[in-house]
Amino acid sequence: MPRARIPAVALACLVLLAASSPGAVSWDEHDTVDGVRWTARGTHPHCYAIGSDRPGERAIATNATGRVVIPARFRDGKVVSVGDWAFEGMAGIEEVVIPEGVQEIGARAFANCTGLKRISFSSSVVSLRDGAFAGCTSLRELELPETLHRVCTGAFEGCTGLEILRLPNKGQLWGPTISFRAFADCTALHTVDGQRSPTLAKPHAGNGNWSADDALEPGDPVNVFAGCPAIREVTIFSPDPGRHGIANLFPDAYREIERVVVAEGSFDVQRGMFQGCPKLHTVVLPDTVQTIYSNAFANCPRLVELRMPRGFNHAQPGAFRDSSVETLVFPPGMQLSAIAGFSGCETVKRAVFEDGTVYLPSGVLRNCTGLERVELPDTVRDVSLSAFYGCPNLREIVAPARLFDLPWTNQLPDGCALVPR
Repeated sequence: MPRARIPAVALACLVLLAASSPGAVSWDEHDTVDGVRWTARGTHPHCYAIGSDRPGERAIATNATGRVVIPARFRDGKVVSVGDWAFEGMAGIEEVVIPEGVQEIGARAFANCTGLKRISFSSSVVSLRDGAFAGCTSLRELELPETLHRVCTGAFEGCTGLEILRLPNKGQLWGPTISFRAFADCTALHTVDGQRSPTLAKPHAGNGNWSADDALEPGDPVNVFAGCPAIREVTIFSPDPGRHGIANLFPDAYREIERVVVAEGSFDVQRGMFQGCPKLHTVVLPDTVQTIYSNAFANCPRLVELRMPRGFNHAQPGAFRDSSVETLVFPPGMQLSAIAGFSGCETVKRAVFEDGTVYLPSGVLRNCTGLERVELPDTVRDVSLSAFYGCPNLREIVAPARLFDLPWTNQLPDGCALVPR
């Protein structure tokens, strides 16, 4: 039997779990908490609820406007959630404060609260159910709590004023499970900051629940940010191989995205991750990245320079295929001897080693057939004989003059000039 929707006149609700066993509460008893009048409904002594099929008592607010602080306790009960449809359509609410102890925000609990500008989540919130804040058009900036485990279908869909989104980035290796269209049609959203990779999920039956069967498979539509054409800057954890490139995650914005920061802790730049982002001009890689896979930067015509991470040790064949990256910058502290080579980096024309580099081992720039210029700092003491093996078009090396009498210079291709710093 389908669940009946609570009419608009039911106003707002809480789900409370009693800390003790108080006596039954009669109908229409009132309490005022932080200026909001709450009315107890029902006769169950342990739990208050509204908008669900669970038995229990109900607490509804009769004057929810302005700043609404959800009470941490009501009568002898402990508030553990805000129920389904609790405050839906209350345009007068401007701020919501969720206290410690509340774990869940119910389906459409604050949907279409068009005056809502600020949400303060406590560290106890773990779940935002379907459409929890959908249509809150006055939200401008949103920071989700670190404890959050689930953002269900359409949780913030249609928040057309939302400009900046900060996803959880501490306290857990992986971020929350984010479901279908969770942030869809947030048309003003321009910055997404996600330091931990969200687990993306398929749309479900609408009950707010999620299981392993809901996990996306390679090729599944994502649509979490569908209808968000204004996104320009993204911080995101490198996703699973072949699963969620920038174009998949941001289907209506990837052609306009200009800057991507890959979050600390990412180990790879996955296959095709940045492929086909025509306005992307800056990619910041963390020092934890070790491998760059094929076609990672393909068809990004404005991305012409890339600073390599200190942990980098391998570029898969074709890593720079069809890319426009012409300059690679190598910071000091890299384990250059561990680099397996840049097979397939035909587009790279210039390599810059930053101050602090002391030695160029064998094969650092192996098979960079398009390489034309290398710049070495004053701190370099020696260069391996085969450092530039397979670089037939190398035309100029800028380096300290004291290096020019060393044996490595005899292995350079014909016509390569040595230019003193």
